[in-house]
Formats: sequence, structure tokens, C-alpha cells
Amino acid sequence: MRTPNWDEVREFLKHDGWTPDKPRSTDHDYFIKTLQDGEILITRVSRAGGKTMSGGRFKAMLADQLRVNEAQFWEVLRTKMRANRPAPEPEPQPVSLPLWLARELDRRGIPPSEIEKLDERAAMEMLSDLRSQPSE
Repeated sequence: MRTPNWDEVREFLKHDGWTPDKPRSTDHDYFIKTLQDGEILITRVSRAGGKTMSGGRFKAMLADQLRVNEAQFWEVLRTKMRANRPAPEPEPQPVSLPLWLARELDRRGIPPSEIEKLDERAAMEMLSDLRSQPSE
């Protein structure tokens, strides 16, 4: 595995849209990036520009701090364009029934635990079946 030197990491950060974070009194500089979903990434970069990092350090940095894979890292350096990070799928909205429908099923003796499992179509069918049964 080819590993970058710290100058190449800085170049990646520049092309990927990272911004320098407030200066700290260490031998590293800190950078920050906010992803489309609002997640905030922070990385630190050694000031030892031409020094190459170990393969293990590079893998950890890619996964934990930069959130890209090795191919994406080198692609950003080659194209000078931001990494393509897929946005996470939105959380599915919980299925809920109109209140009147849930109440009507409850009034007809359907347990709440069963009502919770129904989508609106199934609940309407169940109510229709219940209404078509003869009264006691």
C-alpha cells in the first residue's frame, strides 16, 4: 500500500473542502469538515510535510477521520475535486394510522399491539370486514 506524506494529506484536505480549525500549541494542525448530513469531521495533520506515515496510520485516518477509502483519497489528489461521499438514506418514517381509524379498530376490540402493525390499507380492510359482520 502506498502511503501519502503529510503534504499530500494537506493537499487532499484543500481539494476536499476542509477548513483549518483554531490553532493549537501542538506539532499538528487541525482541520474540520461538515458533511451533507450535518456530521462534523475533524482531523489532525503533522507539520512534518515530507514525512510518510505508516500504512496502519493511513488506514485508520481514512476510516476514522476522513471517511473515505484509499481509492477516493488518491482520486481527490488526481482530480483536485471533492470526494464523493454518499449521503445516508433518510430514516423511514414510522407507519401511523389516522387517529379515527386506530380508535375505531380499538373500539371494535382489536388489541393495540395488533393495530400498531397495520398500515392504513390493511387497517381499512380490517375495519370493512368488521363492519360487514353481523352485530351481536
